[in-house]
Amino acid sequence: MHYQRLALLPQQLHIVIQTRCASTSSSPFPFPVHPHPTPHQIFHLPYNASQQDIKARYYELVRHHHPDSLSCRDLPSSDRQARFQAIAHAYDTLRGKNPQTGTRRDWGEYADELQRRKKRWERQQSARYNYAHPPRYKWESNADDRWKDNMILTIGIVSLVLGIAPSLLMLPFSVHKTRQKHLETASDYSKVRAEAMEEGEERRQNMKYRVKEMKPQKDATDGPTDVNA
Repeated sequence: MHYQRLALLPQQLHIVIQTRCASTSSSPFPFPVHPHPTPHQIFHLPYNASQQDIKARYYELVRHHHPDSLSCRDLPSSDRQARFQAIAHAYDTLRGKNPQTGTRRDWGEYADELQRRKKRWERQQSARYNYAHPPRYKWESNADDRWKDNMILTIGIVSLVLGIAPSLLMLPFSVHKTRQKHLETASDYSKVRAEAMEEGEERRQNMKYRVKEMKPQKDATDGPTDVNA
């Protein structure tokens, strides 16, 4: 339809309009194609952009993305209106207020995107913390493997009981046997001591007897020596 109207215009005006359409057909600030773009992504500005830059960029976006502009003539009417409303909403958000509530905290259609980014940041922080502080022990088992874990635990408990039970049952007998050994050892020690005392007494008696026998012999030997003197 537009091209049919251009054909009816004079040649010079036709050239001017074609040049204008060619210059505006490709926008220097295209609308983001991914869903739920942020206001800074729509305006193609950094987060530290000034209010003056935001205002100037808003005028440029309105000129390129207005529903009646030539650069949007190939888009459906619903898409043109949605883009223009998103630009206006982003402009109000960057200025510090929302057109519906007048507050800075209501992000409108950007709330879902902000919530998604917040959750992703929280997951990243949690992953970094878990990597820096790994758990000492983590018990993980599926529902199908629980019976295996229970069986292993039961076998371990039964083995422990069977290993300790004989020792506990034999403990009184071992104590009695140890006591008997101590008593026998004490009795043997008493016998050995008595025998040693008897042997010592016998040796003392023998020594006394020998001393008595040697005394007359010594006196007899000393007697003639005194007479000669």
